[in-house]
Amino acid sequence: PNILVNNMFVAYPNPATEVVYIAAQENITDIWLVRGTPKKIYQTANFSSILNNSLHSETSIITNSDFALNGQSSEAIGLNIGALEKGYYKVFVKIGGQIYWDNLYKYDNGESNEDQFNAIFNYWN
Repeated sequence: PNILVNNMFVAYPNPATEVVYIAAQENITDIWLVRGTPKKIYQTANFSSILNNSLHSETSIITNSDFALNGQSSEAIGLNIGALEKGYYKVFVKIGGQIYWDNLYKYDNGESNEDQFNAIFNYWN
């Protein structure tokens, strides 16, 4: 639930192995992927009252990013994530000067997408 997309973009497929596509309603200027660690510590948090565009500073995102694509001007971008390690990532997208984010799980080539989806689903339930 720790996402703030506000219907501004979608990242797919998720989970993914080699390529992730980011599609938006407006031009995307920057994309960052920051490695994450799943934790079940905020299960009862009301994220709708916590999340806002200034929650994550752009400086912190840049400093911690494992992948960056800057200076873009497109509503649809494909990212080759094959070289990234398996695991969770926060996908930060800058649109109209505002930063939005979603979660992404990257798995290794050769693993079944369905098996990965089930493993993620079972972990969070």
